[in-house]
Amino acid sequence: MNVILKYASLAALSFGIFIITRSDSHAQERITLENCLQEARTTHPLFRHLEHADKIADYGISNAKKQYLPQLSLSGQATYQSEVTRVPIEVPGFEIEPLTRDQYKITLDASQRILDGGHTRNQVLVARASADLQKAQTETSLYQVRSAILDAYFGALKIDAQLRQLEATVKSLEAQYKKVQAAVDNGVSLPSNRDVIGVEILSANQQRKQLIARRFTLSEQLSILTGKEIGPDTRLEIPQQNGSFDPGPIQNRRPEVRAFEQARTLLDAKLALTEAKASPILLAFGQAGYGRPGLNFLENKFSPWYIAGLKLNWNLSAFYTKRNEAEINALEAIKLQDEESNFKRNIEARSIQYFAELDNLNSLLEGDDEIIGLRHKITLRSTAQLDNGTITSSDYIRDLNAEANARVAKEIHLLEINHLTHQIQNLYGNDQNK
Repeated sequence: MNVILKYASLAALSFGIFIITRSDSHAQERITLENCLQEARTTHPLFRHLEHADKIADYGISNAKKQYLPQLSLSGQATYQSEVTRVPIEVPGFEIEPLTRDQYKITLDASQRILDGGHTRNQVLVARASADLQKAQTETSLYQVRSAILDAYFGALKIDAQLRQLEATVKSLEAQYKKVQAAVDNGVSLPSNRDVIGVEILSANQQRKQLIARRFTLSEQLSILTGKEIGPDTRLEIPQQNGSFDPGPIQNRRPEVRAFEQARTLLDAKLALTEAKASPILLAFGQAGYGRPGLNFLENKFSPWYIAGLKLNWNLSAFYTKRNEAEINALEAIKLQDEESNFKRNIEARSIQYFAELDNLNSLLEGDDEIIGLRHKITLRSTAQLDNGTITSSDYIRDLNAEANARVAKEIHLLEINHLTHQIQNLYGNDQNK
């Protein structure tokens, strides 16, 4: 009997120390769901991709626009040839010097686009659309983390509610244990009644350890997802809930919707670029050179020269692939439409599930207070009956646990409603951090 009393007291003492420690820790450190969601986004390894995508696009656009600048090239060559041009005419008193077989030339070529059929402009549009699509896809990846944070955060809140109720139950057990112990000492109660309560206190201590272990796991998950140190003693604030939903316009806030829009913009830009590749390019060009011979190939000496004019380039081979590229673009557009339809269908199916669960929880919540009230009356009667010796400790513990379970059920229902509310907001993109 003394062994049971000893361990029951130690269990109750350790539980009390734990609660005090948690209370002190909670007073020192608090965190909100909003903090977790913001930290998860800004500390995510992919977050820097947003900035990098803009820089990559800027470089690509800058390079494309440089095609509007004069294009310069410098070249030189020295050759030796086995035969040179000769004039097969002999003029008395006049000798035409033959060209030397070693010849030299250095040239500077310059060209300036005048018309390119929108080729450069569409290259700029493709670079910008590609960057915007990459950013939208990155935002989509960042958004996926939110659901895991909601599950871990509210999972921890539910455990906290169970721990608080467990604390209240243990206090009631401790108080009743002392009364039964006094009754046993006075010989008006059986030691078995005391031992049953002692075992229940030990069981509560084991349950507490299990809950703490689960809370620790969820805290570790939050720490990894947010990059913020969140311990098992960190107090998680219960977030406010918004029960109003407007699925239609809210759905447009999902980053996936933005990604689909950017993907279509990119396809349009690529199609326009395909058309531009088959357009002629009008260039102004010039060439300045120095070498032997010059433009006058009959003059066998080093001399400078220049050439200037207009040039038309038309890559007719672009017509070979133009039709196929247009077909590929059309198929990509169909594929994109199917993916968007599937995405919206999944959202609709998930929303039906969430709203059904929400209605069910609200209906359960309506009867929680009445159940708690009745359970509390039953527990009060059981306490008085146990004090009078008309029921056993097992009967009392059964009624006490039933009341505790009813109280926990109400808190869990409230948290689950809160959780579902945020899941619905997250589903439609109504709670997105930017």
